[in-house]
Amino acid sequence: MNTKQLLMQALTQHRAGQLAQAQSAYRVIVQQQPRHAEAWHLLGVSHHQLGDLHEAERCIRKALAYQPGVALYYNNLANVVHDAKRIDEAIALYEKALALDPQQYEVYNDLAVALKNKGEYARACAYLQRLIAKVPTHAVAYNNLGNTQRAMGHAEQAIAAYRTALVLQPTYADAYCNLGSLFLDEQHYAAAIDAFTHALQQQPSHLGAWLNQGIAWEQSGQWQQARACYDAALAQHPDAIPLRLNRAYLALRLGDFALGWRDYELRFSPLPQRVSHWCRESVVDHSIGKPRWQGTAIDDACLYVYAEQGIGDEIMFAQNLALLLPKAKQLIVATDPRLVPLLSRAFMGVQVIAQQQELPPHYRQQIDYEIALASSCQYLYQQRDDFPRPTRYLFADPLLQQYWRERLAQLGPGLTIGIAWRGGKAQTDRLLRSTRLQDWLPLLRLPQCHFINLQYGDTRQELQALHSEQGIVVHQWDEIAPLRELEHSAALLTQLDLVISVDNSTVHLSGSLGVTTWVLLPFYSDWRWSTHGEDSHWYASVRLVRQSHPGDWSGVFAHVKQQITQRFGVFGRITDIRT
Repeated sequence: MNTKQLLMQALTQHRAGQLAQAQSAYRVIVQQQPRHAEAWHLLGVSHHQLGDLHEAERCIRKALAYQPGVALYYNNLANVVHDAKRIDEAIALYEKALALDPQQYEVYNDLAVALKNKGEYARACAYLQRLIAKVPTHAVAYNNLGNTQRAMGHAEQAIAAYRTALVLQPTYADAYCNLGSLFLDEQHYAAAIDAFTHALQQQPSHLGAWLNQGIAWEQSGQWQQARACYDAALAQHPDAIPLRLNRAYLALRLGDFALGWRDYELRFSPLPQRVSHWCRESVVDHSIGKPRWQGTAIDDACLYVYAEQGIGDEIMFAQNLALLLPKAKQLIVATDPRLVPLLSRAFMGVQVIAQQQELPPHYRQQIDYEIALASSCQYLYQQRDDFPRPTRYLFADPLLQQYWRERLAQLGPGLTIGIAWRGGKAQTDRLLRSTRLQDWLPLLRLPQCHFINLQYGDTRQELQALHSEQGIVVHQWDEIAPLRELEHSAALLTQLDLVISVDNSTVHLSGSLGVTTWVLLPFYSDWRWSTHGEDSHWYASVRLVRQSHPGDWSGVFAHVKQQITQRFGVFGRITDIRT
């Protein structure tokens, strides 16, 4: 068989998905003819399809070294580099491909996707429009135009683009899935579920459609449908970590702690491709390679407990330390440096150290077992009655408490109410959780109330606008900087009459200190707040105020205003606000 025949055989195998056989043939060709550019190129493409980006790039660069003027080679090299997250380099390679051959229409699409991922939305739209002008029936271009318009916040234009893609290609499952995700953004849950259903009709194994349909069922409060959706999806994709993680969060929300905590461990698993519409906790595994603690008493051993999530999660899970302390001879806890004083003050006998990139050797030598702080829940909480719900488990510095007692007294008589109005890291999370200061006006206009800013981040412009437009002052002090330190924040919280906040780290610190706290929750709240009711099984002093339907913050604030006015006949210090 000559080289031409061998290449044709390899191409046939390649197109049939027989990549291993095709690669063997390509290798024979390049061994016989080391400068055979097309064989090097196709070998690189096959490596890319198998996920070996390093070898794919090496092979395609070989092809370009022997035949540098081929636009297709530059395009496929750009695809590899793009997948390697070297977006600027990918864009330059796509542009090189177009310079060599402006009729390579697919390059316009690939370049637009790279530009969109870089945040250059206008340029991405321009290339997609040029492609559509050349190929008006290009459904993929319309789909990517929809993705770009969605990223720009242009919902109506995005919907129109997706619908055009579906007119051109009625079986286009990805376009249905993207349309459903946009409806999910807009909290149009019935429309989202319908779009995901159409996607699954066209492609029953579509992982993204299964996952996001489950989320849509959850966000609309239809918990059993969500569970059925995840179970059906896992029957097809039993090893899909995003599916199992989302089902775990749902199980924890519903009180199925055995399943929930078990699959919650998958949060450490790598997620090379984000198929979930809903971004969960970002974790950093600080394991040092010691044997994992399995929940039994280790009276003669040292247990290392390390935090791996955000500051709010660390505070919430810190209550586990009181239950872990009796189980080991020695307990070493690595935590966010901001929490070291608070945890050291609260848990006598626990050696609390600041989390570091590398644990110092003198600590490592003492340790017999290890476990992530959140992972210890698996051995502590199997049912709701297992949660201790202490009145408080963290304690502020007494001298700083006195300092803030005096500072607040200078405001004069009346209730002191701390407020925070934004929460969430991921964009979707922020959209659901966060409010605007304008939403708070029914509360901020209440007489005999002093409102204190607890919102982290730069809020100066918002508070200045509130003062200039409404004549309302929200007090703030430079010492309060939750993103830098927590000692002053904790002391201030303990001296407030009431904390009212959306779901963010403020409520965890406030609840852990035993401060009366009202948490304003969206209709679809985080897993830790369950599905209904006012009580939290994490904090005794926290009361949950939920939206009655998606997006209804006005109803939440009307209810909170009513509760404040009804529960305080005299504006004095709050001792117990529960009925």
